[in-house]
Amino acid sequence: MTSLQTISERELGEMSALVQSRVLTEVVSQVQTLLNKLGTASLDIAVTGESGAGKSTFINAFRGLGDEDKGSARTGVIETTREVAVYQHPSLPTIRLWDLPGIGTPDFRPERYLEDVNLERYDFFIIVASERFKENHALLARSIGSMGKKFYFVRTKVDSDLASSRRQQPSSFNEAGILDRIRGDCARSLERSGAGCASVFLVSGFEPHKYDFTRLRDTLERELEGYKRHVFLLALPNLSCAYVEKKKQALSGTVWKTALSACLAAAVPGAALHCNVDMLMQTLRSFQRHFGLDPESLRRLADRTEKPYEVPTQRTRPLRYPEPLL
Repeated sequence: MTSLQTISERELGEMSALVQSRVLTEVVSQVQTLLNKLGTASLDIAVTGESGAGKSTFINAFRGLGDEDKGSARTGVIETTREVAVYQHPSLPTIRLWDLPGIGTPDFRPERYLEDVNLERYDFFIIVASERFKENHALLARSIGSMGKKFYFVRTKVDSDLASSRRQQPSSFNEAGILDRIRGDCARSLERSGAGCASVFLVSGFEPHKYDFTRLRDTLERELEGYKRHVFLLALPNLSCAYVEKKKQALSGTVWKTALSACLAAAVPGAALHCNVDMLMQTLRSFQRHFGLDPESLRRLADRTEKPYEVPTQRTRPLRYPEPLL
């Protein structure tokens, strides 16, 4: 059984020294600064690849949206991305996925392309293909790597490949074997094109709980650092107990910082108590969104599972705040 996380002796010592060395208002400011850094941390993810590779559907699946949900990236059988388009995560707007124009033109030049799409804006790149990875993919990856950015190869539409194989060879169909063959073929294509020994993630935009989508998320979580890793953890879909537990651990540190900030702020002369209550309520509502328990998330879940969505009616009384002590 996981023990309840508490404030460590080191953290208590830091807070004690802070209280003793600064006036109370400065202490409140320091704690609030820590909370603000967590709350405003941003993550910008570039998604690129050839036209028709399923970039937009991948972006929707990564954000936990269907292609017809509100705020989803536009998809279609023809090229729909001609200019850079940005899509925010539905519950964490500081996480942005950038749908970049296709790279499949004959005159493709990776250096010029990265300059046009503003390379420095992104934390890392996801390079998408729906069939074999080609020379343009490898050229782009080498250019991204030479400029100090990370990249990940994602092979989309594996559900279609599996369905086709099942129809063609129903008696000898072997899902694991087919996936291994696709993964190996992609890796060899990239190696022949000069991309080195690359890891390839097989995904389906329509089944984000299957294949390598979880391995991709775990890899990104492991390789991100600091505040960016924290905000990425909060964006993980609530598809498993493991993800929910990771979110709980990521938020546990926020709990005591918020409580400490509220308590210290209440001790500042002239502070209004209702401001602290509002801050605590905002924190609770953010937790609700992170765990997918807010009305919008529940409504999307109901639509996806074809279950009725009902909001219980309840009568509530308005909050009455006590007068501040003189």
